Amino acid sequence: MQKKSSNLAYSLVLALMLLVMGVGSVSGATYYSRRNGNWDTNTTWSLTSGGSSVGTGIYPGAGDNVVIENYTVSLNLSQGNCNNFTLSSGKFILNKDNINTSLTVNGNYSQTGGIFDFDDATGSSYYKGTLYIVGNFSNTVNTTANMTVSGMSRYSEYNGSIVFNGTTTQTVSFVNVNAARWVDYTINATSSVQLNSNFALYDTGTSRNGSEIFTVNGVLDVGTYTISDGSGVSGGTAFTLNSGATLITANAGGIDGSISATNLTRTFDAGANLTVQQHRLLVFH
Repeated sequence: MQKKSSNLAYSLVLALMLLVMGVGSVSGATYYSRRNGNWDTNTTWSLTSGGSSVGTGIYPGAGDNVVIENYTVSLNLSQGNCNNFTLSSGKFILNKDNINTSLTVNGNYSQTGGIFDFDDATGSSYYKGTLYIVGNFSNTVNTTANMTVSGMSRYSEYNGSIVFNGTTTQTVSFVNVNAARWVDYTINATSSVQLNSNFALYDTGTSRNGSEIFTVNGVLDVGTYTISDGSGVSGGTAFTLNSGATLITANAGGIDGSISATNLTRTFDAGANLTVQQHRLLVFH
């Protein structure tokens, strides 16, 4: 009798531990879009490409990989989370329901096709969609405006926002320098980004958020590449290097070769640092 009681107690403790640990969930899985739908709707997702839907109440979380293919998925929550995020075809809408929304990608962002829409909302108010990336960023789509803002009139809507907030060096690359339009970029103070391609900012200067801005609070290594204006409108885009931030370049043209002055408003704080080629440190004055 004592042995049976001990076994029962053990079983109850084990069951409680499994419940607390969340065993039985699909944490750490890869979710594939299988139909048009919202982020938190289970029928939007499958654990295999083209497969059947996951169970009721299940959708991607912070430790899960996400693959958007063939369909349109909308983030209908104020905040979404995942590990790696892949957009191969179809469309992802960050802001659909007229709320300020954000998606945190704890791993890498990879776009090989499709459209990433920061705001497809159609209400009369203005809201902002923000994409936080902890890992690397790669966009190999050779079309313009495959990352954009389409909601309402783009000329009066807030820009989309990409924030690099990793704790190790993050790489960023575009195949098409004009792939993103009406998007702001920020490198956090504790983050470091290495540019692996040329990069263009695009904004006509008439959006509600003003110019498309690349703001550096941490470290930006542009290598031999160039950040330039892609809109052709003077004052439509801007680059800001804040105090304490560092710009590293191996471009033969120096600062002008790295951050083009043509139509691009450049601000280099006196407390910012510039490292040129052989790690020769200069300070802006």
